[in-house]
Amino acid sequence: MDIIRFHFTKIDSTRTYVKKLYGSFDSSKFTLVTADEQISGCARFGRTWISPPGNIYATAFYIVPPSCYDYANTPQVVTLSIVHVLQKEGIAARLKWPNDILVNNKKVGGVMGDITTLPHGEMGMILSMGLNVNMSFDDVRTIDQPATSLKIEEGRNFDVEKLTQNLQNTLIEDLDTLTKSGFCVFYDEIAALMIKRNEHVYFHDSDGKRHWQGIFSAFNKDGSISIRLDDGTTRTFHSGEMTLFPVEPSLT
Repeated sequence: MDIIRFHFTKIDSTRTYVKKLYGSFDSSKFTLVTADEQISGCARFGRTWISPPGNIYATAFYIVPPSCYDYANTPQVVTLSIVHVLQKEGIAARLKWPNDILVNNKKVGGVMGDITTLPHGEMGMILSMGLNVNMSFDDVRTIDQPATSLKIEEGRNFDVEKLTQNLQNTLIEDLDTLTKSGFCVFYDEIAALMIKRNEHVYFHDSDGKRHWQGIFSAFNKDGSISIRLDDGTTRTFHSGEMTLFPVEPSLT
């Protein structure tokens, strides 16, 4: 897959840029937009991604091949791609369902994915990736959940461009494998990296209005999770957020 990359010193958000302009991209290529700094970085559920210089901020766009039946699992595969990049740096990372990357039980990165339909009926994938690389402790302290950076954990600075290039190459390889072989090829490794299995967790749906708690009983073959609720029933979730602590219900 041929790659086109656009890089900005500063941007509102790589995700916003791609969502506005993907219709003008060359649909035959994999387009990657990166930035040194984001003014209005986007995270899941409308949160802000703290985005000072020194980290990876990237959003990709490509046409989903018709033969890729497991495209819904793409963000989970990309979290594994990031884990592989970190492993090459000697860093052990884990995953929190659905798409968070953790080091020493603190969030170091995350992935968001959206499907959009183009005028001629093709499906386009928008993949946003963030990785805290050289973020300082003072910046990390402003994040509203336990978080860290590679610099904090390893005590050294990292070459952001080198990591970005490694991620780009790993992404292309893993997305090609997903298309050819399906999610099943990645399932076992993702399952082994998933934290809190068979432990008590809290969960809320995508709009933050419904909440549950119980035992994270299964990471299923289709990428969903099952939670054995405190009332003894089991529910399966395909979207939402699993947390390690209670979250107040949204009032909006």
